[in-house]
Amino acid sequence: MSGATPVPRGPSVLLLGSSAGLLSVHGCPVCWYIAESSEMYLTWFAVEGHADPDALHRLRASRGMCARHTRCLLAQPGAAARLTAVYRYVVAEAARDVGADAAGCPACDQETRAEDRTLSTLMDEFTAESRGQYRQHGGLCLPHLRRAARRYRSQDLRWLIGCMIRRLRAPDPGLDLLAGGPDPDAGTRAALRARLPAGTAATCQVCWAAAHAERARLEDIWQTRSRGPGIPPPVCLCSTHLRDAAPAGSLLAWQAEREAQRLATVLDSRPRLLGIAPGWMSPRARRALADPDCAVCRAAGEAAVASIAGIPAMLRNASGTPQRPLLCTRHASRLQAADAEAGRVVLGTLSEYAHGLLAELDAAFGRHRQRDGAGGAELSAWRRAAVFLDGSVLGGCPAG
Repeated sequence: MSGATPVPRGPSVLLLGSSAGLLSVHGCPVCWYIAESSEMYLTWFAVEGHADPDALHRLRASRGMCARHTRCLLAQPGAAARLTAVYRYVVAEAARDVGADAAGCPACDQETRAEDRTLSTLMDEFTAESRGQYRQHGGLCLPHLRRAARRYRSQDLRWLIGCMIRRLRAPDPGLDLLAGGPDPDAGTRAALRARLPAGTAATCQVCWAAAHAERARLEDIWQTRSRGPGIPPPVCLCSTHLRDAAPAGSLLAWQAEREAQRLATVLDSRPRLLGIAPGWMSPRARRALADPDCAVCRAAGEAAVASIAGIPAMLRNASGTPQRPLLCTRHASRLQAADAEAGRVVLGTLSEYAHGLLAELDAAFGRHRQRDGAGGAELSAWRRAAVFLDGSVLGGCPAG
């Protein structure tokens, strides 16, 4: 099948063969290596992976990629023809058992392996000579320092944590230090939040409810700018939502100081020098190294739980079977676990929808092969397939 494909990037400047190579560029080497590895994987998928039997098998098992990586696929050149072909297989698998549990996103698995390789290379080869290079180029971001401290028992961790505390308490600690980076998905998330519809027509109502709660919580954080200088928002955010809320005045400085205090707790922990014995970390230190309890994630999660809990009553009060799916497949499986009878009704509706969507994908695929394009409803079948599998791909918006 013809179609434009992404152009592979040039050779990487990050040399995974040594710690010195990883510390040769400015910024967090783990973030940069993951970004390059992810981009190469997605480019490979567009060029040849979408036709690779093993890759397609994994994609069927995972019901597509996660929302973040699916948005990357949707934005690639030639995505319409390529994903029309791919989703024929994935939707056919979903139609056979809509409520089945899905495997993990293959692109996320690739990033996890890249992170493990990078942290392992960096921590295993970190020496006294590495410290100057580390200070010169910035070193690990806060999220990856936390992960390194949870995974490794290196004698250099005390120095690394002390270095991070000083960076966090310096003027203007910076978003990349606190959240890691780069984050090419941030602009897409903002655009989707801006066009989030008032109603749930043609989209998963749970994803829609979670997206509205997420936007409302972020708007509340943004409004802290109008409360006057020196009034920090009493919230803590994950890396993703910290980037989404970055315009909110004093939020970065407030979170930087809070994280510095948490890391100071780790340095003050006893009984032994950090990293010497397997049981060195106290419960207090473990809590300090845990990822933050994000206020926006919590609001979105609570909204999703409430939306799922309200579906059984809504179905009992409805006259007849719903004409379009209430949920994406991801939330249908959660409903089935919460209420078997409501899950049976919704899964039946989703199964019918999946077969209709599959027919549209087949028709669009035939037109793409004949190179005369797809028209009518077939034009958006590949986008509707992505939202059918996971409504958060478009942030609760319908597939236009």
